[in-house]
Amino acid sequence: MRRVPAWPDQPPPRTSVIAVEDLARRTTYRPHPPPHTPSHPSTTYHAADPQPLPWDDLLARLRTLLRLPQAPPIPLCEHRSLVRRSLPRLTDHQYALLTQDHWYTTQNIWHTTRLPPGPGFHQRLTTSTSTTWYTQHLAQTPH
Repeated sequence: MRRVPAWPDQPPPRTSVIAVEDLARRTTYRPHPPPHTPSHPSTTYHAADPQPLPWDDLLARLRTLLRLPQAPPIPLCEHRSLVRRSLPRLTDHQYALLTQDHWYTTQNIWHTTRLPPGPGFHQRLTTSTSTTWYTQHLAQTPH
């Protein structure tokens, strides 16, 4: 956000996110897994909030936390070109993960653990005790 403050002028992509508190709560919960039989094949568990978060929500919150100015959107090809110059090690695949929808269905983990999903990432980011740590850490990250 410091190197390329603008975002592409396209509808905001959605991404799966999870607050550290919720990830800890889910990963330390030890459910009794169902038996792995032909009628109960193994299951994949995606640890994320049930609602994907639009990137523009996340970026707006990060700009506020880091006191970064809002930048006007720019065409996607111009954005990709700026990112290539500023972050040459970011692959096309990684870039696509940031600029296209990329989220997971999380019903399996919620159904199996029977844990409530919590207030959601955006609320957690606003009230989290780790927000101060993240803000201080990111403020010290080289530009």
